[in-house]
Amino acid sequence: MWLHRVLLLLLLGAPALALAQEPSAVVSRYLPAAAEHAIQRADGTRSLISLGSPVFAGDIVEVLDGGSVVLAYTDGETEELSGATAFTVPDKAPMGFIAQVFGRLQTVLGREYRQGANLATRGGASCADGAEPTDLRAPALPPTTRLGPGHEDLSLAWSGGCAPYELSITATPGRSYAADRLARPLARLATPGLDTGEYRVTVRDAAGREIVSRLFVHEALPAAPFAADPNAGELSAVAYAAWLADHEDGAWRWESFQVLRPWIRRGSTLAGTYGDLLLWGDPGQEEEETEEEGDAVN
Repeated sequence: MWLHRVLLLLLLGAPALALAQEPSAVVSRYLPAAAEHAIQRADGTRSLISLGSPVFAGDIVEVLDGGSVVLAYTDGETEELSGATAFTVPDKAPMGFIAQVFGRLQTVLGREYRQGANLATRGGASCADGAEPTDLRAPALPPTTRLGPGHEDLSLAWSGGCAPYELSITATPGRSYAADRLARPLARLATPGLDTGEYRVTVRDAAGREIVSRLFVHEALPAAPFAADPNAGELSAVAYAAWLADHEDGAWRWESFQVLRPWIRRGSTLAGTYGDLLLWGDPGQEEEETEEEGDAVN
């Protein structure tokens, strides 16, 4: 949860974090993942590109031969640079508050991108040969979950436990929506669009372990304390999702992923990587927690 605490402090302390110069864009994708593309700043400093890196007017983006870098602007436009090339960033509309969000996210997103964490490669442990399974864990599903209206299908991922899995959403009282015999710890559950009200969400594994959450569907999504329209462009969507993920102590985290889904479907690496963090959690943080537990035992 440290990432979301940083975001909350960022959002509450936005005026104190104002930048002397506003970035014009951020890096929304780069290939290959291990490439050391770079940004040459106007002040003569040089830094390696990571996902979410802000770029300023006058910066020179250096793309290696055989690689590519995509810049995303706040007006919804993108620019794909193919190597080998040196591209001078134009003077575009300032990013405002969104720049402050990405100024804090770039290190985490860059690390996640290099690790290649995505929905195709991350998942729960196998329970073959009598191995003791890890606990079920669903970072995007807090005990009291909030969703907005109108979703005709919902995606969720979890880790741990034993396959096959079951996922269900049950109204109190009323209809239920379910998927069972799931071989992998992720599912997309079709619904006709949940009515406002209270539901029960259950993830159950083959050994009977469960994650149970109360789900509240509201008539409207919360309004962010900054001018970012999630329908306007990729950067606005990710910035809004970052704020929403920490709103009301993380209760809107599942909805935050739903905000990113249209951009994930379009192949946005930026939205996809942040979506992975929402669904699966931060593997770097999990490693730190494991080390702390080991130190406590010793």
